[in-house]
Amino acid sequence: MSTNPNPGFKPESWSLYSVGAFLVVLRLVGRIKRVGIRHLEIDDALITFGFVAYTILVVAFNEMLDGPGSNLMTPEEEAALTPEIKEGRIRGSKWVFVSEHAELLTIWSMKAAMLVLYAKLIDKTRQRKLLWAVVTWVCCAFVGDELALFTICRPLSQYWAVPPQNSQCSTYQYYQIVNAVFNISTDILIMLMGIPPVLSARLSLQQKFILGIIFGMGGFVIVAAILRAIYCLVPSLISYVYMNWYFREASVSIYVTTLPGIWVFLKEMFPIIQRLTSRPATKPTNSRTGDNHKQNSYWNEPSRHNRSQFDAKDLDFDLDTYPISKSMITTAETDLGSHGVGHGDSGHGDADSTSSTRYEAGLNEIRCDTTFTVESIPRGRP
Repeated sequence: MSTNPNPGFKPESWSLYSVGAFLVVLRLVGRIKRVGIRHLEIDDALITFGFVAYTILVVAFNEMLDGPGSNLMTPEEEAALTPEIKEGRIRGSKWVFVSEHAELLTIWSMKAAMLVLYAKLIDKTRQRKLLWAVVTWVCCAFVGDELALFTICRPLSQYWAVPPQNSQCSTYQYYQIVNAVFNISTDILIMLMGIPPVLSARLSLQQKFILGIIFGMGGFVIVAAILRAIYCLVPSLISYVYMNWYFREASVSIYVTTLPGIWVFLKEMFPIIQRLTSRPATKPTNSRTGDNHKQNSYWNEPSRHNRSQFDAKDLDFDLDTYPISKSMITTAETDLGSHGVGHGDSGHGDADSTSSTRYEAGLNEIRCDTTFTVESIPRGRP
């Protein structure tokens, strides 16, 4: 008699977990490299917390499967209970209760991290009001989910009773209905909130393709949530297969949330990615093509000091998507000064001095270089 009610879950779960762990670590390493550990933000903390819950989730599921299962039993299995099997099922039922909380914390941490990302991207008043409405609903949904988990099965110890007096303590059916309503509705709203910033940005075809993958993965999270609800609610399908869809949903939500930050980090580490995915720049038409190309390169690749202002837009749209403000120009002036462009360069010779003067003038005014051609016209004799 097999002691594992879902033998295919263990290799799948650890494979998905390995990918998720790699992406979370890569994102955190990239963030620390860019802003330093002291300047990590709330979305970094949410992703880290969610990853801890994700780790508890994979451990809880696999610990439960190492025994005979939980208190979810067929009539035949209930009739065949022995003291040893009963003890193993009690232990497994406790791990199932832990896994439900771990799933909630993982999923809702990723939702919160995505909302923080949207708060950085959205600056229009109407969209921000909609964002706050979504944030309110997500918070209420999380509280509602937790209350449902603690109140549907009473007393709480019935969750690990073998056999339970209330079937809801083993099937979690009523809870799954509440969870499906809250979970799927918030997922849809969060996806919809991400559409306006993307539509208002000017993106290259490659960037659109990458964002399409991210949104497609977000769609898969919704599909996984629907399927795991089906495997928990349809009587003929109720089985331990629900665990597969639970963990697939949690895993892909981790992937979707970490990918935007990883993309920014990879573009910094491998400049070729920047060249392949950026929108083509406008070709300069005046006579100082070389100088203008250098200045355009500076604005398209902000330095470490002003990088946070642009890279806060973690979807990493092109810089000309955003309006150039006075504060940005001030930051640019500071960066040029830190690169040694100033009066101190005049000691290197006339050429360096001329170049320094040109850059200093460019900091405080908009230059328009125009080439005049003066020709000598011979005068005719009177």
